[in-house]
Amino acid sequence: MGGAPFLETLDEPTMALLKRRWLRKRWMRGETILVHGETGADVYFVVEGMARASVMSEDGKSVSYTEFVAGDIFGEFAAIDQAPRSTDVVAVTDMTVARLPGAAFRGLVEEDPGFTWALLRHFADVSRQMNQRVYEFSTLLVRERLVRELVRLARIGTPEGASIVVAPAPTHQELAARISTHREAVSREMSRLSKMGLVRRISGTLVISEIERLRELSLDGIADDGVENAL
Repeated sequence: MGGAPFLETLDEPTMALLKRRWLRKRWMRGETILVHGETGADVYFVVEGMARASVMSEDGKSVSYTEFVAGDIFGEFAAIDQAPRSTDVVAVTDMTVARLPGAAFRGLVEEDPGFTWALLRHFADVSRQMNQRVYEFSTLLVRERLVRELVRLARIGTPEGASIVVAPAPTHQELAARISTHREAVSREMSRLSKMGLVRRISGTLVISEIERLRELSLDGIADDGVENAL
C-alpha cells in the first residue's frame, strides 16, 4: 500500500514473537497463493519477492489492483471476519512467504498491543488508498490516473541511479485494468510519457527515468494536447 511495509512497522519484540509462530514457504513464479472465494483464515507475510492481487470480472477479465512486496501482509481480512477470500494472490516472482495460522494471528492481536496498533495503522492506510482510487476513477482523466499509478508502481521498483526499474514490467492491458480504462488509451499515454523522457521499456522491465518529475505531474496534472482521454 502507500505506507511502510507492515513488518517494518513492528518493534523488535513483536517481530521476534511473530517469527516464532509463523511458517515460511517458497513459492515459484506463477503459483497461486490464495484463490478468490475460497475459505481459510491463515495470514501471510512477504519475506522476499512479489505477489499480485487480482479479481476476475464476470466477462473473464482479470483486474489487478495491488502488489505485495517484502514486508507486506495479506489474507488478514478473512482471518478477522471469517469471510471467503476477496482476491486471487499470485506470485509474480519466486518468493518466500511466511504463513501465520488464523488462531495464532488472533492470539497476537489480543496479547500484543504493538501488533494490534500496527494492524490498525495498516487498515487506515488501506482505507486511505482505496478512497484515493475512488476519487481518481471519479474525477481524473486517463493520463492523470496513469501517472499516479506509475508513481505507485515505483514503490515496488529498484533504484538504479536516478531511475527506478520495475520488473517484470506490467503490460498495457494490466495497467488499463488497474486504472479502469482500455489498453489503447494506456498505449497512447505511455507513448506520450516515453516521448517526454519519463518512462521506457527495456528487456521486459519498465524504467521510470525521472520519478520526481513524474510525482510532480501526478499532483499538477498533464496539459491536454487535444486528444480525447477521459475514458
